[in-house]
Amino acid sequence: MSEITQASHAHGEGPLPAGQELDPCPPEGCQGLPAPARSLSSLVASLALVATLMAVQIVGYFVTRSLVIALDALHMFTDLGAIGLALFAAWISRRPATSARTFGYFRAEILAALANGALLVGLTFVLVREAWERITDPARAPELEPRLMIVFGTIALAANVANALILHRGASAHEGHDDREEPGHEHHADLNVRGALLHVMGDVLGSIGAISAGTIIYWWHWTPADAVFAAFMSVIMLVSAILLCLRSVDVLLESAPRHVDLVAFGEALRRADSVREIHDLHVWTLTSGVYAMSCHATVAAGADHRRVLGELKAIIRARFRIDHTTIQLESEASAAVSS
Repeated sequence: MSEITQASHAHGEGPLPAGQELDPCPPEGCQGLPAPARSLSSLVASLALVATLMAVQIVGYFVTRSLVIALDALHMFTDLGAIGLALFAAWISRRPATSARTFGYFRAEILAALANGALLVGLTFVLVREAWERITDPARAPELEPRLMIVFGTIALAANVANALILHRGASAHEGHDDREEPGHEHHADLNVRGALLHVMGDVLGSIGAISAGTIIYWWHWTPADAVFAAFMSVIMLVSAILLCLRSVDVLLESAPRHVDLVAFGEALRRADSVREIHDLHVWTLTSGVYAMSCHATVAAGADHRRVLGELKAIIRARFRIDHTTIQLESEASAAVSS
């Protein structure tokens, strides 16, 4: 049976020139992919800013005894871990593939994102419980300093907004990334930087809550406002953290990327010239913004396999933004005999 099985890595569209063969495997294996672009500079800047602000908010908590400011300080502590994990994952994902780890260390980023989400879920449960106890038993609530709550909340808000902007640029515009979008395609941000950004957005909410709670306590002397705001913001962050965990698990389970409709994908390949059937089609995510696919394609007897392969690769890359492809071509006559 005549078959051609070839892997298309990050570059190269169209058929190979006549007489040109694929490059031989390097010593570390044939599966290596270039590391996805990651904005390390934004993560380093964010880490320094969070460390400074956490120290300020720890002082703020002991001065004000505000649960919302404690929420800020605790979130910033987890931010340090989240951003540290993001830096580690961005570094290790750049290590080359080996014969034992043929896709390199891309999945380290997803594992770190899952850890970030799980940590935030646990933290919010603790804060919700503390807030509930203060609401149901007002005697547990300490004496609060509303004016200082407003001061520390304002300082934290300014710093957290700046930090969120730094991480947003790192998540949505990787260094060297081509930002041109095509209709029907979403932008695929680094899940790990997005996890760190999620932590910082929790800090933004905490800062707003501290200012709002301090204002209410100052003007209306309603002390439970501190616990109410803390509980409300914790619930919001809990939902977001669970979604982050679910998305990370989707990648680990090798689910199809959200921007790929597998039915439309198969139909697009079947419309290629000389292609008769597509089967054993699989599409999955290696890490944020890096996708892979494999399939078997039955082509008309006598068709130029190199030309068909080049056309299929061009369709996959242009329409679905997938660069790592493994396509096995089978001639129609051979497929009929083998079945």
